[in-house]
Amino acid sequence: MIFVTPLVLLLPALATHAQAAEQAGTFSTVLRCRETLNYLVSRPRRYQESASRWPVILYLHGAGDRGNDLNLVKRQGPPYEAEREPDFPFIVVSPRSVPASAAHRGCLGSI
Repeated sequence: MIFVTPLVLLLPALATHAQAAEQAGTFSTVLRCRETLNYLVSRPRRYQESASRWPVILYLHGAGDRGNDLNLVKRQGPPYEAEREPDFPFIVVSPRSVPASAAHRGCLGSI
């Protein structure tokens, strides 16, 4: 659950300042050490045209999907559906965890 708190604070800003259907970005948080994660945000095709509020899905991949290639997060689950279906009726936020290293395991151990 390390990533949920910082993203919850970030989600309102992402939902209100959209420019494109898909956006990549990075955020950092500090536990015992600094963690920097890339993330992908997918929005419905009609997001910019609509004054509606959109539900948000925070998709957390499993440990086997760690890595540096942000596009791999779209292999399955809600990010896959959002890419396949432009009218997918959710904003999907998908952080990508880096490969486990000694420093990374130290951060996770502080949870």
